[in-house]
Amino acid sequence: MNYYTRSRHVLAFSADESAISLEIRKNFAQSLFVRDEDSAELPLQTQGSLADSDDLITHIWLPSHDWQPKLGGTSAKPFILPPPIQAYYVRGRWHHSADPAEAHYELPYPEAGSFNASYTQDQPEQRRFIGQLWRLIARCTSNRMYTVDPLTLQPTGYRPNLVWVGHHAIRWCMENDRRVLGRILRPLPEAVARAEAALAGRPEPETPDNGTAYPRPQGPLR
Repeated sequence: MNYYTRSRHVLAFSADESAISLEIRKNFAQSLFVRDEDSAELPLQTQGSLADSDDLITHIWLPSHDWQPKLGGTSAKPFILPPPIQAYYVRGRWHHSADPAEAHYELPYPEAGSFNASYTQDQPEQRRFIGQLWRLIARCTSNRMYTVDPLTLQPTGYRPNLVWVGHHAIRWCMENDRRVLGRILRPLPEAVARAEAALAGRPEPETPDNGTAYPRPQGPLR
């Protein structure tokens, strides 16, 4: 059986993690947030949100109404058998050293983490959940970034769209011209406009990053 993995790189501050968790809970009332440390023993312990977890890895489980946590694995390495619909979040970290050493950006700077999920050909519900999760993340983030030269902080002309940055992280970056995201990224004006509108509770301007850059998976991914 072939497994296919999908990942989305997300740079999220604690408030962004809370916002993403709220979107998940609004759309999946049964969702559970489980620290990786708690996924190997009973009784099952859950967190109120991704932000509440102090673990590097937090699982997102969507159990059915009749699902009950049971242990699998071995006596030496047990784990709770997760429900079929699931994903996990790896939190990003702060970097306290510059690369190169002469880099002009402010330290420390935040690095992206990721949301990850796998599926097989006979798991259409899991595949559908992955697409839904990506769209929920897109509501709380933007991937409209540009790169800067670490030495001069001047734009390089490249505009990658592989990192989705939370609205609170965008606001933090814009508070100082020397702040960067992931060492070389800064938000484009449309990302800033979306973030400020969302944080102020105003309608968000339409931009190309409202989830359309990542269509729902339609086939095996390699």
